[in-house]
Amino acid sequence: MAAQRPDARTVTEPQREVPILAEFDVAVFGGGPSGVCGILYLRA
Repeated sequence: MAAQRPDARTVTEPQREVPILAEFDVAVFGGGPSGVCGILYLRA
């Protein structure tokens, strides 16, 4: 665990419900070489 600075500030968020808009078997993030290769491999 990283040590906190003495002057570190925090924000506490209340519990909330977040809607699920869709479900996926695979998600590829990024448009770099590995993201493009990954999605091309999965399309095959």
